[in-house]
Amino acid sequence: MTTRLYRVGQAAVTIRDPEQPVEKNRLRIQAQRRTLDSSLKQHITAVKWRWQLSWRFLTTAEYNTLITELVREASMTFQPPDTDTTYTVVIASDVEVADNEFDSLDVSVALEEV
Repeated sequence: MTTRLYRVGQAAVTIRDPEQPVEKNRLRIQAQRRTLDSSLKQHITAVKWRWQLSWRFLTTAEYNTLITELVREASMTFQPPDTDTTYTVVIASDVEVADNEFDSLDVSVALEEV
C-alpha cells in the first residue's frame, strides 16, 4: 500500500506508510441558526473523518519529504494506506517531532477531512 499526502492540485508525493493501526474516527459536525425568537431556522449535520497518524524511525530524507507537506498552510490531498480513496484534509493538531534512541525521527499529526 502507499500513502500520499500533497497540496491540492499539485503532484502527488508518496510517503512511507504511517505506523499501524491508523486511528480513524468519525466526527459529527453540527451547526444551527435560530431566529430572534429562538425558532430553529436551519440545522446542518455532516460526518467527517479524522486520522491520527504517526511515523517512527524516519530517515532524514523521509522526514524532509514528510515535513515539507505537513508545514503547508493549505488543504492537502491525503490517500490513506488502506484505501484507494483520496480525501481533502487539513492539519488538525500540532505536528509533533521527536528524536528517538536510534538517531532517527518520529512524527505524529492529526488530519481532518474538509
